[in-house]
Amino acid sequence: MSDRLSPILVKELRQGIRSQLFTGSFLLVQALLFLFGLSFVLSDSLQKDSNAGSVLFWTMLALPLVVLVPASASQAVEREVSGRTIELLLLTRLSSYRIVLGKWASIVLQTSLLLVSALPYVILRYFLGGIDVVRELQTIGGLLTGSGLLAGIAMGFWSLNVPRVAKWAAVMLLVWAAPVLLMMAVSPHGGFGAPVELGKLAWIYAILVMLVMVESAAARIGPPSENHWTRVRVLALVALGIAFFYDGAGGVLAAAAAIGIAFPTLVASMSENGRPLRRLHEPFLRGSILRRLALFPFAPSWPGGVAFAALLVLLVPFLPAVRGEMGPAAWIALAGTLFFPAALVRVVFRGSRPLLLYVVVLVLSSVPIYVYGFVESAGTSSLSVFLQSVSGFFAPLALVVELVHPDGYQGSELARSILTIVTAASVLVTALAARREWERVTSLFAAEESEP
Repeated sequence: MSDRLSPILVKELRQGIRSQLFTGSFLLVQALLFLFGLSFVLSDSLQKDSNAGSVLFWTMLALPLVVLVPASASQAVEREVSGRTIELLLLTRLSSYRIVLGKWASIVLQTSLLLVSALPYVILRYFLGGIDVVRELQTIGGLLTGSGLLAGIAMGFWSLNVPRVAKWAAVMLLVWAAPVLLMMAVSPHGGFGAPVELGKLAWIYAILVMLVMVESAAARIGPPSENHWTRVRVLALVALGIAFFYDGAGGVLAAAAAIGIAFPTLVASMSENGRPLRRLHEPFLRGSILRRLALFPFAPSWPGGVAFAALLVLLVPFLPAVRGEMGPAAWIALAGTLFFPAALVRVVFRGSRPLLLYVVVLVLSSVPIYVYGFVESAGTSSLSVFLQSVSGFFAPLALVVELVHPDGYQGSELARSILTIVTAASVLVTALAARREWERVTSLFAAEESEP
């Protein structure tokens, strides 16, 4: 059997089962469930109140699965990078995506072993009565799926090239929120009063986030000749497209989740600093002009990222959750928020770390939002009017002001005129720079084809 499976899966599974973390997780699960079984047998109140017994049982089982399993998965890729062993794996001719997928599959199998070890306690609860077998099986499947999704997300996020402090902050936030989100997702009734539709959306977008994170992990260890940006942008576009089918509370959640996936993808795409390689760009330079135009937003380069950003800016105002709330000025402010940092990074600064520069410019241009919020809460009308009148120079502030005052505000005509000029200049400068870069890429391929 091992000869027919992925070699990465076999290696990781054998090493993972022998690791101290898996042994500790297994013993912890058994200890918690033994305490539950002892309490369940000795306590008449738990036997009579099936809901309380179910909550206690699944909480004890879920905590190791949503904390320890993602924690063990988070270092799966980063350990190969820091230990300088990833080159040996790539020499096996396995793609980076298959390597990451094999590591993730081994985590899922280890989680399955932990769940199988809990089946005797499920049988005990069944014979003592008061449980729904179908619901218990659904919860087991939900725990396995949810733990696997969290493991994939943790694996991909921890492999990102960001400061370790930001990673730990995000992990702590995930540990705090994961149990509640997981209970909302696995409960057939929505959980905690949440509608069933929100639980389905949580599953859908969790799967999309996991796929994006797996691609990010593969891009972290893969050679420059592998194209990962196309799939990431397609997933972001799929996330945005799903939001068009929901309205109301579901539409708000879908729009927030879609923007949460699309925005980092957009920022990373516009800040990409790749090299023109024939294997990467050749599929996007073949065929008719219509085919090339349709595929251009998904081309693995920052000019393609600019086109992808323009596509998202055109689609976001038509989401059901924000349709009718974003006027023309808000739409222009959204475009300025995204393209102004890109214009500075690609034309003015031209640094070696465009992603860092883009984020710094975006954060600095968003500082007036906090000043405006403080002024509004303090009731300082004169300073609030001044900030509204100069909001045209700061696209993020203009976006907030336009959403709060869609019918206009004092000095809105001047502010909107300045905003339009700044946004148009940013879009034009970025588009011209992207065109020059793409022409450089196409000229390289044209020169290669002309050589004998």
